[in-house]
Amino acid sequence: MADPALVLSLVPTDVPTGGGINHLGFRLPDRPALDALQQRLQTANVRMEFEESVACCHSRQTKFWVHDPAGNLWEFYVLEDVEKCDSSKPPTVQLGAAPKCTATQTEERIWSHRLGDEFPECIPERDGALTKIVLEGTLNDDVSTEHVARLLDEAARTLAIGGTLVIRGLTADRPLTRKPALPGPAAAVRRVPTLREALDAVESAGFAGIELLTLGESYTFTHAGATLRETRLQARRGASGRDPNTHLATYRGPFSEIRDDSGQVFRRGEAVTIDRATYERLSASSAATAFVFC
Repeated sequence: MADPALVLSLVPTDVPTGGGINHLGFRLPDRPALDALQQRLQTANVRMEFEESVACCHSRQTKFWVHDPAGNLWEFYVLEDVEKCDSSKPPTVQLGAAPKCTATQTEERIWSHRLGDEFPECIPERDGALTKIVLEGTLNDDVSTEHVARLLDEAARTLAIGGTLVIRGLTADRPLTRKPALPGPAAAVRRVPTLREALDAVESAGFAGIELLTLGESYTFTHAGATLRETRLQARRGASGRDPNTHLATYRGPFSEIRDDSGQVFRRGEAVTIDRATYERLSASSAATAFVFC
């Protein structure tokens, strides 16, 4: 197709369990075209994950991801003009895009780390300075669980209240007995934690509202007796102390009751008082349609 141009990327994997497609992508010509398509899908109530000015495939991209009804992962993206960006910054630090690289001005401040970058001892930002932290394959680096825990503590320190942590990488359904030896782009993977280990690490750092946005819908294979899955999770930094700004949340169902990470119980049909941070986290999550807020 000439418009939009379809980019076909073939990634070698082990024999897949199900569909063999990693993901499909549409490269849009400019940011206005990307924004228009995003608005079109939002109007149709299509759930998506948006990423602003992230490093990917030797370039910097703004993109969003969606799953189609068959579970295939679609990427809609636009390449930024790298000559207009500040290329003097280390690749591990992305504090938002330069003004000429975005169609609209925002106050979003992003820090990211990718597998292959030097593993940081700390995040070079003051407390509560960031709105989003993205870890791309970081948990698959050849580092100890203690190093990962320190980095997640740094993420909690530097994120503002309500700030978003996004982690993408491979997780396993059971511990691997040896270091992985994976083909293709996954050859850089040196460690695969279990999903439970990853979730426990994020919870231990004090994050709340953890959601599994992707759990092997498009990329699952067997290696060394374990099932490895592409995993994308999102969590938010919670508030500390008493918040006088409250909301009411009424759970619609279908279960008789559910419980959040803090132990708060939501019974079907009963209004529950929640603080502002919980309201913002819950109303922005995939569970929002199961509640009525006021």
